[in-house]
Amino acid sequence: MSTLHLENVSLYYGKIRGIENVSQTFHSGLSTVIGPSGSGKTSFFRCVAGLETPSSGTIDCNAKRLNEHGHMRIAPPNRDIMLVSQDPSLWPHLSARENITAVLRGRGLDRKTADADALARLDQMGIEHLATRRPQELSGGQARCVEIARALAVDASVLLLDEPFTGIDVHASHDILDRVRTLVAESDKIVILSTHSPTLLKWLDTNTLLFESGHVVNSGPFSDMHAQVDHTFLKHLQDPSMTLSSQDVSSETP
Repeated sequence: MSTLHLENVSLYYGKIRGIENVSQTFHSGLSTVIGPSGSGKTSFFRCVAGLETPSSGTIDCNAKRLNEHGHMRIAPPNRDIMLVSQDPSLWPHLSARENITAVLRGRGLDRKTADADALARLDQMGIEHLATRRPQELSGGQARCVEIARALAVDASVLLLDEPFTGIDVHASHDILDRVRTLVAESDKIVILSTHSPTLLKWLDTNTLLFESGHVVNSGPFSDMHAQVDHTFLKHLQDPSMTLSSQDVSSETP
């Protein structure tokens, strides 16, 4: 079983708090992270992926210490972790297959094996027929499938999905997540997804962390949290037409 453990992890950008005293353990399976914009979700993902070094606290992945005492111990390329963010990251001059092959070649695979693995990952995501297309020839959902297929091809123990479905309709998101969830069930991976979609959250109904002002203020199955916790952000998920401001959220009492 894969394990990711954070102990009192804090990140500050100068005097600005990114996250503070986050302690959480993740095991194999799918979890979700929610909270209003600016609540600390992306800071959390960047610390785990190694794109930011926590100001304090420790992160361990499968018994390997990733950082300690404000210093990085394992650099991002050497971590057993992959991150897919909401920003497009495919190389525009390469086809869908070549985008995956290039990463695998960089990790020491010969071209024939890398090409075969790339096609297999595209097939798992249901888009093998798009292997020769370049990013500009793909829809938003198709491009996101390629990015996730590329992350899965590395076969890391932890896959971080930081609002990867921004700008993609809920039906396409549902299909992509359904495939990811099937792959997770067949493996030992930890997948952590950040999303603002109440439809996806209700459908997944998995262990969920609620961030507010850099803190984890609640955790548990989303259905329990949604039904029992009186919080402005959760009310906003129930009624997206409700106006939500950072002042509304910061006035909540954890």
